[in-house]
Amino acid sequence: MAASGGAPAAPKPAQNIELELKGVLSSDLDFKGEFAFGKPFPDAPNPCLDLEDIGLVGLPLSPAMARSVIGKCRQAPFGKGERTIVDTEVRDTWEMDATKIKFSNAAWGPFMDRVVREVCQTLGVNFAASKPRAELYKLLVYETGSHFLPHVDTEKANGMFASIVVVLPSLFTGGDAHTSHSGTKNLLNSSNNSMTTTTVLAWYTDVTHEIKPITSGYRFALTYNLVHTTTAIRPALSSADGAMTKLRAIFNSWNENKNAPEKIFYLLGHHYSQVNLSASALKSSDAHIMAILDTLAKEIGFGLGLANLELRQSGSADDDGGYGRYGRYGRYGGYSDEEIDDNDVGFMEIEETTTTFENFVDPDGNAINYDEDLEIDGSLQRELERRGDYEQDYEGYMGNGAGSLERFYRSSVLVIWPRWSHVGGGGGDRRAVGALERLETLNSDSPTPEELVDFKYVCSVVKDLADEDQSTAVERLFAAAILWHDAVLWTEAVAQCCAPDMSLDAVTEDDMHDARATFGFSVMSYSLRPVILGHKSNERLQFVQNLKALQEDERDNDGLAIGSFIREMLKEVLDNMRPYSSLAELQSFSKEMLAEGGASMLLDRLLPQLSKLTTSFNVGVFEKFIDWLHGEWDLTTTTVADDEVASRNTVMTSLLGILLPMKTLFATKIIEAPNPGYGYGYYGSKSTVVQGDSAPALALITKCLDYGNPQLAVSLVESINAGATKRAADSAKPNPGPANTALVGVRPVDPLQKEWQDAQASVAIVPGIVFTLVPAVKDLFQNRAPEINLDTQLMQMAQTAVDIKLNAAKAGGVVKREELAKLLDVTKALSNSDALLTSIISTLKSLPWNEASWIACMEEFQTRRQSKEATFGPPVLEMIMVYAQKVALPAVPTHNYYGGGANINVAVSITALHLSSRMGGLAAVSLVINRIMRPATTTEAYVTQCLVPLIPELKILANSNNVSLATSPFSLAFRLIVAAWMDKVLGQKPNLNRVKEFSDKIKRVTCKCTYCTQVLRFLQSSDQQSTHISRVGAPNVKHVTREFGGRFGNDVKLEVIRSSPQGLSVNKASELARAAKWGGLLTQGRGLLASIGSDAVLKSIWGDSYPAALHELLTKDQRNAVITQGAPAQAGPSQPRMPNNTQLAGTAVPAIPAKRKSMEGVGAASKKQKVTKKSTDVIEISD
Repeated sequence: MAASGGAPAAPKPAQNIELELKGVLSSDLDFKGEFAFGKPFPDAPNPCLDLEDIGLVGLPLSPAMARSVIGKCRQAPFGKGERTIVDTEVRDTWEMDATKIKFSNAAWGPFMDRVVREVCQTLGVNFAASKPRAELYKLLVYETGSHFLPHVDTEKANGMFASIVVVLPSLFTGGDAHTSHSGTKNLLNSSNNSMTTTTVLAWYTDVTHEIKPITSGYRFALTYNLVHTTTAIRPALSSADGAMTKLRAIFNSWNENKNAPEKIFYLLGHHYSQVNLSASALKSSDAHIMAILDTLAKEIGFGLGLANLELRQSGSADDDGGYGRYGRYGRYGGYSDEEIDDNDVGFMEIEETTTTFENFVDPDGNAINYDEDLEIDGSLQRELERRGDYEQDYEGYMGNGAGSLERFYRSSVLVIWPRWSHVGGGGGDRRAVGALERLETLNSDSPTPEELVDFKYVCSVVKDLADEDQSTAVERLFAAAILWHDAVLWTEAVAQCCAPDMSLDAVTEDDMHDARATFGFSVMSYSLRPVILGHKSNERLQFVQNLKALQEDERDNDGLAIGSFIREMLKEVLDNMRPYSSLAELQSFSKEMLAEGGASMLLDRLLPQLSKLTTSFNVGVFEKFIDWLHGEWDLTTTTVADDEVASRNTVMTSLLGILLPMKTLFATKIIEAPNPGYGYGYYGSKSTVVQGDSAPALALITKCLDYGNPQLAVSLVESINAGATKRAADSAKPNPGPANTALVGVRPVDPLQKEWQDAQASVAIVPGIVFTLVPAVKDLFQNRAPEINLDTQLMQMAQTAVDIKLNAAKAGGVVKREELAKLLDVTKALSNSDALLTSIISTLKSLPWNEASWIACMEEFQTRRQSKEATFGPPVLEMIMVYAQKVALPAVPTHNYYGGGANINVAVSITALHLSSRMGGLAAVSLVINRIMRPATTTEAYVTQCLVPLIPELKILANSNNVSLATSPFSLAFRLIVAAWMDKVLGQKPNLNRVKEFSDKIKRVTCKCTYCTQVLRFLQSSDQQSTHISRVGAPNVKHVTREFGGRFGNDVKLEVIRSSPQGLSVNKASELARAAKWGGLLTQGRGLLASIGSDAVLKSIWGDSYPAALHELLTKDQRNAVITQGAPAQAGPSQPRMPNNTQLAGTAVPAIPAKRKSMEGVGAASKKQKVTKKSTDVIEISD
C-alpha cells in the first residue's frame, strides 16, 4: 500500500533477524528445480556409433553385437577413498573410453544440445548464465546381472556439476536408477520401450543413486559430464523484488543491532567438495540464493562465507530384525518383513555425537581465518540430520552381539554475518572489499560520484573492519583525500580512522607529512585536536610525539605553530592519563616527564594519576613499572644531585605506598595431594588442596628492603601479625549451627553460618604462611644495618600460628610429619622458643589417639632428640610407651564368608617391635611382646602366621639391645611361642596302643577290589580325616560297608551318599589322622627349635624345664643326654602357656599339666619292647 505521499511504504525493521532471514531464503525466492531428471526421447536420432576395432553399431543393439562390444571393453572400476578398484560385488559393468567412440550422424550434436537445455531447465540451472557443455565420458554395457550399488558420482572434470546418461535402444529389463537426496527419493525407469526408445537420465553429482540389476538383455548407454563453462554464479538473478526488499530491511537492521546474532548458518541443499567450495560452483537453489545475497552484500555491506559441516554419530547397532532401532531421523521403528541390509541398520544407542566445521571460505573460494569457535547449535544439527547427505559404516554382526555403527550427515552451509561481527577476524564485508579495491585504482584528482560513495562508506565502516583491512582502509582514505586535495574529506577520514576506540597505529608519519604538504598545518591541527583530546587510549602520547617529526620538514614557516601545538597537546596528554594496561604506557609517560622535570615531576604529575588509575586489574603492570624504574635509577652511572636523589627516594616510597595496600598478604596456592584410595576408580588419583603461600608477602617485604624502605617492610610484618591475630579471633567464635543442606536451593544459606565457614577457611591458611615467613623474615633483617628488632612481632606471629595449628589438631586433624617439622622450626631462635616447644609437645601428647599422627610426632621428636635431649627425650620415652600399649596389632583371624581364614600381616607386629626398641628400649619392647603373646583367643593360624615369624626378629632385637636370648622379655617370648605351637599345631601325641590295634585291623582286610583298595589306601596313609568316593553304586556300597563297617568300630565310620548312583563317605578318628602326620609335625617342631638356637641356647632359655617342656620335640639322643647329665626331669620351670590378662613381667610359669605327664611314656619303647620297622601296610609314630 502506498504512503500518503505516493512513495512506497518503508519496510519495517526486522524483529527476529535469524527467523525472518531464513524465512525469506527458504520460501520467498521462488526457486523451482529437481535434483534428478528422467525422460524418454522417442524422436532421438540414431547416433550411428563408430567404435574402435568394431566399426558401426546398429541399433537397437542385438545380443551378438552386444557381446562383440563387451569383448572390446574393460571391467568398470569405482572409487573407494583415495583408490580406484574393481569389485563386481559393488559394480558389475563394462566400459569403453570416449576416445574410442565416434558419431557418424551429424544430427546427434544438436540433439545433445537440446538434451542439455532440458536437463538444465529441470535441474534449475540458468543455461544462459552458466553455458553448460556435455562432455562424452564413457560407453557402458550392462548385461544380465550387472548392477551398481548406491554411490555418488565424483567430479571428473573441472566445473562438472551433473552427470547425463543416454540409454540407447536395446531390449532389456530391470536396471532402474534409484536416486535420493536430502530424504527425497526418485525412481528413474529406462527399460520401458527400451528396444525403440532412447531415454535420458541426469542428476547432480552429489545425488546418491543405484542401478538395480539387469534381469534380462543388455543395457547400452553413453555417459556425459555436464560442465559449466563460465565463472559466473548460477543461476542469474530472477525476479524477486519483494524478497529483495525484505532482505535489505533485514540486513540494514542487523548491521545496526549489535545485540542480534553474531552469525547465522543457513544449510544449503547440496554438499560440495573442498575443491569446488565457492560461489561459482554452487548448484540450483544454492546458486540462486548466493547470487542474491552476494549482490546485496556488495550493496549493503555484510559478510558471506561457505563451509562444510559433518555430523558424526557413533554407538552400538541394533540389527535385531529392525525392531526397536533408531533410524535416520531418530524415530523408533517396529518389525519389518523386508530383508534388512547394512544401510538400514539403526542405533541401539547413540553414544557420541560430534559436529565438524571446516573449509571456511569466502564466495570467491579464498580461505577465511577464524580463531574463535564457531559454535554449532542444536537446531542446525537437527536440520543437518534431516537434510544432509547420509552415509553410515556398520562393521557387522560380531557373533555375540551387534557391532559398532557410525553414521555421517554432511552438507555445505552458508555463513552470514553483519559487518560489526568478529567472525573471520572481523573481515568479510563484501561492499567494503569492493570499495577498497576501487579506491586503490584511483587516478583522477577529483572523485566521481561512485568513488565518493565508496569513500563515505569505507569511512563509516572502518571501525568494523579486520585489523589488516583497517590499515588498508586508513591508507587508501588518506591517499584519496590528498589525491583529491579535499581538506573536508581528509578531516572526515581522520575523525573516522582515529575514532576514540580505535588504534592510532594505522596513522603513519608519511600520512602526516603528505597531509601537511597538501593542506598545511592549520588544517591538520584543526583535524587532529579533537582526535587527541577525545581518544580513549594512551596511544595518543606516541601520536603527539610523532608530530615532532613535522618540525624537521624543509618548510619551516609553520614550525612555531607546530611546536606550540605539540606542547599544548603534550600537556593535555600528560595531565590526563587514560586507564593503562601495559608497562610500555607507564614507561613512555615517565620518560617524557623525567626528561622535562626529573623525579619531582613524576611526584607531582604522574603519581596522583597512578593512584587513581591503578586497580586490581593492572596492579601487576604497576609493580613491574616500579621494578623497571628502580632498575633504571640503580643503573645510573652519572652523578645525581642530592635533591634529585631525595626526590627519587620519595617517588619510590610513594609508589610502594600505592602498591602495598593492593597486594594480598595472605595468598594461597593450590597443590596436588594424593587421594587416600577409598572407593572404586579413585585409587592413586590426586586431589587439589588450598594452602597458604608466603612467597608473595615475602617478596613484598624483600622489595621494600631492597628499595630502601625498611619502615614499609616493618609495617608489612606488623600487618601480617595483626591479620593473623584477627583471623584467629574470628575463627574462635562459636559455630552458629550446621548448615541446613536439605534446603540448599530452596532458601539462602544462613549468613551467620556462611560467615563462620569463611572464617575457618581464612584461618586455615595462616600456619602455612607464618611457618615459612618467620624464619625467612628473621634472616632478612638479621644482617641489616642499622639492626631492626622484630622479635616481638615474630614471636606473636609464631604463637598465633602455633595455636591455630594445635587447635586444628585438637579438632581431630591428622598431624603430618612435614607440618610438625615446620611447627617446630618456627620456634628456632625466638625468645619464647622453650615456651612454644613446651606448648606444642604438651598439646600433641594430649591429642586423641591417632596412630599415624603419633608416629609422625615420635619420629620428628626422635630426629631432634640428639641436638636437644632435655627437651625431646622425655616426650619420646613417654609417647613410645603409650604407642606400645595402643598400636594396632594383628588380631586372631576369623573365618571369612567362603570358610577360609584371613591372612595375618606379621609386618605390622615387626614394625611395632623395631620402632619400640629404637625409641623406648626393652621396656617398650616388653609391652609390645606382652600384647602379641596374649590375644583374646589363640588359633593355629595365629601361631603359624604371627608368632613363629617373629623368632628371627626377636633375635635381631636382642642383639641390637646387647642382651642374650635368655634375657627377659625374649626368653619368655620364645617359650610362649613354642608352647603355643605345641598346643595348637602339634597337639597331643596319639595313643600308641590304639594306633597299633588299628594297623592290625587293616592287615586283616583281604579284599583287593577297586573300592576296598581305595578305602585301605586312605586309612593307611592319608593325614586327612575323611574322604568321599562318588558313583560307587548300591551293591559296592554294601560290599565295602560289610568289609569295614563292623571291623573297625569307632575308628572308622562309613556313610552312604544319597546320589545316583550311590557314593560313600569314609571318616576315621581324628587321633588316627593326626598319627599319620605325627612324624612330619615332629620334624617341623625340631626345626622351630633350631631356628631359635643350639641346644645350649635352648637350655639357657628353658632352664631346668628344658627336658619336660620340650619332651615331645627332643630326639632320643637329646633326651638320653639329659638323663646322662643327671638333670631332673621335673625340676625348674615347665613350658609356659599363652598368658591371658596377666602382665608379661613376673608371670609365673605353670607346672606341667597332668594329662601331659600321662603321655610321658607314650612313644618311647620300653627296653623289652621290640621296635617295629616302618611298613607301608601300617601306621607308625616316629620319635
